[in-house]
Amino acid sequence: MVLWRRGRADLSALLLATVVASWILFHGASGYTAVSLAADMLFLLLVVLYAWSRAARLLGHPAPPIPDLQLVADELDALISSGLAGIVSAFRRVAQGQPGSGRVFA
Repeated sequence: MVLWRRGRADLSALLLATVVASWILFHGASGYTAVSLAADMLFLLLVVLYAWSRAARLLGHPAPPIPDLQLVADELDALISSGLAGIVSAFRRVAQGQPGSGRVFA
């Protein structure tokens, strides 16, 4: 109701159209779920980037800018080991019957 005031009718209409379209998509007879829709969108993005790259190579233009993602092994290792250490200590507290704070990962 607040969005309809003071010239925000276009934002309200867009929001309403998005909600109605998602309701029709997910609750209609399409059988889509949010995960399958996200997977289809990522697949479509992959196909478009591949076609763009091939067309650019054939036409002599530069390839599309795709960021180079690099995993930092030390940070990933530290994250995994700290998570595993928390899980092991929680299991140890439960196995020893120590009273906890009600949280598993404390």
